[in-house]
Amino acid sequence: MNLRSQIVNYWSSAGLSCPVSSTSSADPEIAKFDNIIENRVLNKLLSDASNEQTIRTSRGYALDVGAGYGRFTKTFLKHFEKVFLLEGAPSIYSEMLYQWSGSDNVACLNGVFEDLQQIPVDNLSLIFASGVLYLYDDSYVDQFLSKATDLLAREKGGRIILRDFVCPKSRVLNSKFVEGGFCYYRDESYWVRACLKHNLELVKIVRSKPKIRFFRSRLFKAFARRIKIMGLVFGSKRMQEFFFRYGGWSLESNDVHTVFIEIKRDVRYCR
Repeated sequence: MNLRSQIVNYWSSAGLSCPVSSTSSADPEIAKFDNIIENRVLNKLLSDASNEQTIRTSRGYALDVGAGYGRFTKTFLKHFEKVFLLEGAPSIYSEMLYQWSGSDNVACLNGVFEDLQQIPVDNLSLIFASGVLYLYDDSYVDQFLSKATDLLAREKGGRIILRDFVCPKSRVLNSKFVEGGFCYYRDESYWVRACLKHNLELVKIVRSKPKIRFFRSRLFKAFARRIKIMGLVFGSKRMQEFFFRYGGWSLESNDVHTVFIEIKRDVRYCR
């Protein structure tokens, strides 16, 4: 069984902790908070790209790779005519299909991106992938970027946005979830080189959600659950705004950071 199949099997078996979670084990209250913030950050990235006229939005198409239950779909629909949700794990795909089958602007696809034979449009303005590439070794990342580059709209450059992880110095750790697999936490220089190899340009890397390290700690979560204030802390709009403004967005520490990596086609290779 190859690595992609192992990853798909894991997600199909484990599922997601709640409809807006990115993992199988996240605390539902924190997952809901993170989802609100990450959609806000993603919306700004897409708005900025549209304002720069470097991405075709209102008439364009977006593909969400590893879409889960489609937690970013509403944000994509603000910017694109149609959104394709691609999910490899059968159990997650079934739930995703149930949630979005009634939307004319959303199409649900079951499969792995690299094996995708045909997309029902000529080209894509955005290819988005969340929590996929950090499980891939360098050769798999290379295959992903090669296929993504082929599918991107050429006339406006197109965008790739990856929700992934970066750290100041690349490191590889054993995966706790995929048996025999690894987690690849890469530094910025890796992404610069990978982009150059595929005639792409690294636009920016930004945190997808604030650090709020203390509030994410095991100690605080145990205390908050005990006195039943998790919903109050993470569900309050005032607290969400406070965390958004003051929760810490720097990438300067030695931590592994959850980020959005924004990439576009190098204009020298666009029509």
